[in-house]
Amino acid sequence: MKQFFCFFIFFYSLSRSQDIYRPTDTANYIYKKDLISKLQEDKKAFVQSARLQPSDKRKIYNNLYNSIFDSLIRDVNNNEIYIYPKLEDYIRSIVSEFSSYGDNAKRLKILISRDETKNAYMTMNGMLIFNQNFLTILENENQLAAVLAHELGHNVLAHSKNKVDKYVQISTDDELISEAKQIKKHKFNKNKEAESLLKSLVYDNQKKNREDEIEADKKSLEIIKQTKYSTSEILRLLKILETSDIEKDSLTTEDFHKILSLESADARLFSGDNLSEYTSIDENFFKWNIDSLKTHPSCEERINIVKNLEGNQNQVFEKNNLIFQELKQAAELENIQNAYLLKNYGRSLYFSMLYLKKHPNDRFAANMLSENLKQLKTARESKNYGKYIIFPNPKEHSKSEQLFYTFFDNISNAYLDKLVIQAKQKNKP
Repeated sequence: MKQFFCFFIFFYSLSRSQDIYRPTDTANYIYKKDLISKLQEDKKAFVQSARLQPSDKRKIYNNLYNSIFDSLIRDVNNNEIYIYPKLEDYIRSIVSEFSSYGDNAKRLKILISRDETKNAYMTMNGMLIFNQNFLTILENENQLAAVLAHELGHNVLAHSKNKVDKYVQISTDDELISEAKQIKKHKFNKNKEAESLLKSLVYDNQKKNREDEIEADKKSLEIIKQTKYSTSEILRLLKILETSDIEKDSLTTEDFHKILSLESADARLFSGDNLSEYTSIDENFFKWNIDSLKTHPSCEERINIVKNLEGNQNQVFEKNNLIFQELKQAAELENIQNAYLLKNYGRSLYFSMLYLKKHPNDRFAANMLSENLKQLKTARESKNYGKYIIFPNPKEHSKSEQLFYTFFDNISNAYLDKLVIQAKQKNKP
């Protein structure tokens, strides 16, 4: 709490005296208290409903409901879910256009998340959680409406509740339990047989998830079709999502020299072990292709299904393009701030550098770069550096991210101290 307060006092005073981006003030403790109270009430209601289930299922439902709501409450307490009135109100104004499911739309509770993943999802108690960073890949309000209609579709179709029911069904299936017990008794090939059983369950579950996504796509088209928004933007959105995991911006060694004011840097600082054949994570995880087990079906498959459905002939529609553009332009800076407030200093520094590559004179990003370097210096001194500067893995990180983590992993304490001093001097008014 103290860190949040100091952070906003620092940047508020800075923004009053200079032309600098002013971050969203998220320190609304009344909002947090009320939201936690609401989640606790919903948790109590769901846990009580578990008592109506058959005795063999009751405990599993109870544990699942507790786990789901405890996770949401933890996200609020950890400030991962936060108040962002302008974005919340804007989303609410778009959802109000969904007249075909007006009652469902009115009951939605809009929550904003600091999670950097470009995503949105529905909770089983009717809360729509929108990751603020999703805005960075959307082109217009119409596409945002398509995202929200898709999530409302999940809500109307009760997919979250159905997933819980399916999990309980599998967990109490007599045939599966019997098969698992038999495998446990075997002396040989026990791991192989257990893996085979688990694999079949995972694939069955993923098949159901794919069906849910396609159902939600169809429902979103039905919802958008009855509004002023164009259904054609659903297809455009899916095409954007198809490449959303590919990093659009990147850092080069030249960028490091410019952004960090490096007079000279040993090329060895940018090189690490050859990780191209790094596979231990895959080898120690499932033995089958993880990529084939994605929750969502391929966007290409979804595009082919949606384009064969009858849409409307509306032009791209926006209720308030000005607000959309303001929120979109702020999204990258908000993402820098969000990572910092979640104490992900390595990620916040990386996002700061990406932004400064495009906007070298931006004071907010420059100040965030300086703040993150100071936090990393403190982490080095407390032997906690590896929490923020992690081992680069080509299976998870882009080439740009690998370069970033390699550089900051290789630099000495003295070199890091020098970067901190230079950044501080550079940002003096």
